[in-house]
Amino acid sequence: MLNRNRWFKPGIFAVCALIVVCGFLVFGRAQKRTAEDKKTIQNEIGSEESQSIEKFSEEAASDNGQSEDAKNNPADAEGDAQESVSADQENTESDSASTAKTDSEKSNVTEEQLIVLQNPTMYTYEDLENDVWVLSQLYPEIVRSDSLGTTPDGRELYHFVIGDPEAENRIFISAGIHAREYITCQLVMKQAAVFLGNLTADAVYGDCTYRELMEGSAIHVVPMINPDGISISQFGLKGIQTEAVLEQVKNIAQMDGQKAEGTYLTRWKSNANGVDLNRNFDAMWEQYNDGKGHPSSDHYKGTEPGSEPEAAALIRLTEEENFSRTISYHTQGGVIYWYFGQEGELYEKTKRFAERIGVATGYYPEANYENLDPAGYKDWAVSKCGIPSLTIEVGRETSPVPSDQMEEIWLRNDTVWEETLIDSRL
Repeated sequence: MLNRNRWFKPGIFAVCALIVVCGFLVFGRAQKRTAEDKKTIQNEIGSEESQSIEKFSEEAASDNGQSEDAKNNPADAEGDAQESVSADQENTESDSASTAKTDSEKSNVTEEQLIVLQNPTMYTYEDLENDVWVLSQLYPEIVRSDSLGTTPDGRELYHFVIGDPEAENRIFISAGIHAREYITCQLVMKQAAVFLGNLTADAVYGDCTYRELMEGSAIHVVPMINPDGISISQFGLKGIQTEAVLEQVKNIAQMDGQKAEGTYLTRWKSNANGVDLNRNFDAMWEQYNDGKGHPSSDHYKGTEPGSEPEAAALIRLTEEENFSRTISYHTQGGVIYWYFGQEGELYEKTKRFAERIGVATGYYPEANYENLDPAGYKDWAVSKCGIPSLTIEVGRETSPVPSDQMEEIWLRNDTVWEETLIDSRL
C-alpha cells in the first residue's frame, strides 16, 4: 500500500512551484505587452493630436482667406474643448506658441517689408495683400483695413481707411479698375506708405504739419478694384484661380474672335466676367453703345449699372461715406478728366480741384467729355452724387505702362493726397 503522505506533499510543492513560475512568466509578458500597448497608444494619441492641431491651423488659415492671410487675421484657437486632459494640455501649449509667434511677427514688422517701396517691376495682388497687412500692423492706431467683398475669381476687394473713420471730411482714392492699368495700384500704395510715414513723423507740408492736414479728415483707399482682371493681364490663364472663370475667359475670347493667350490677355481691361467695370455705373449707361453686346476683354458695359460685384461695392461705399472728393487713377496720357456736364457750384468746385491737381502733377485738365465713353465711376460720382471728382491718367504711350515709367509717375503724383485734402476744405 502506497504511503500517500510521502507522494502527496512533494506533489503539492511541485505544483505550487510550477504555478509560481508560470505566474512570473505570464506577469512579465503582461507587463511587457502593457508597456508596448501603452507606448503604441501614446504614439497614436500624439499622432491624432498632431493631426488635429495641423488641421486646426489649416482651417484657421483658410478662414482668413489667402495663404498669407494668417498674418492679416491671426486665428485665436483658445478655449476649444478636447477629448482628454493630455490633448487639452498639448493644444494649449500649441495655442500659446502660436499666439507668441503672432505677437512676435507683429512686433517685428518694419517698413522694409513693404513690397511697394522695393520698386517691383510688376505689382501683383499678392504684393498688395502683403502691403495692406504691413501697413495695418505698422500703424494700427491710424489704419483700418477690411474687404468690400469677393470677386468672381475669389479675391478680396481690399479697402482701408487712414485717420478717423467717423471724420466729417472724407476723401476717396482708387486705382486698378481697368486690368491692364495695374501700375496705378503700385502708385496708390506708394502714396499711402509715404503719406503714413510723413504723418507719423509729424512732417510738414507747406505751412502745416501732416497731423494738422488730417484734422477732421479721413482717407478711404481701394487700391485694386479689379484684382481678377489684373491677374489675367499679368499672368494670362495662369492668373486664374477657379475652373469656372478659366472656362469663362476662354469663351469670352471666342466671342471676341481671339485666342485666350498672348497680347489679347496682356491687354485685358475687364473683370473676370468680361465686363468693363468703368462702364458699369449709372451715368448715361443706357445711352452708351459699347459696340460689343457681349462679355469681352474691354468696353462691354454689363447687363445693368452696378451688375458687377466690384462696381456695386464702390457704389455702396460712396453712398455710405458721402465723400467730399474722389480721385480715380487710370492710364495713360498725362491728363485729368473732371467735367461731366455739371453746373453751378459743383462745376466751380470740380474745376478748381482739377486745376489744383494739374499744378501738382503737371497734367492738363481736360473738359471735353463728349468724345469719351460715359458710365464711369467719376461720371457717376459727379452726376449722381454731386461730388467733385477726377480721373487722373498717368503714364505715356501704352497700357500696360512699362515699369520704367514708375519713377516719373511717382514724382508727378507724390503730393496729390495732400493737395486733395487742402482742396476738400475750401
